[in-house]
Amino acid sequence: MVSLKQLDNYDFHAELALQWLTAQIHDDGSYGRKINDLACYYKSPYLFSLTDHHHDAHKMLDFIKQKFMQDDGDFISLKGDKSENAAFNEFWSYTNGWITLAAQKLGRFDISYPAFEYLYSFYHPTLGAF
Repeated sequence: MVSLKQLDNYDFHAELALQWLTAQIHDDGSYGRKINDLACYYKSPYLFSLTDHHHDAHKMLDFIKQKFMQDDGDFISLKGDKSENAAFNEFWSYTNGWITLAAQKLGRFDISYPAFEYLYSFYHPTLGAF
């Protein structure tokens, strides 16, 4: 069981991590020129939206849309690869879900609608699941 003192400590360190991440965002919404892999970005907009850093979330979504979003609503880092991390290539739609969720939550329908349409292509009607 987590004590209140521990919880305070967790909250403190979560806030430090959030401050560090937001300090890394460049004017173009990226984490810098050398950070070109979708795996470095896909959860950040949702985190920023949950913590009322909406400006940072929108800025990063703009970057993700410009850098990684494909015409079919998919997101990829390199032609043919989701990420340099093989796990994301195996679980292809995982990153898409996080980006789509953040975009929908923030009213970024320019991203969430095409991204959802792509995700919906994984729906299996016989199984009733994705």
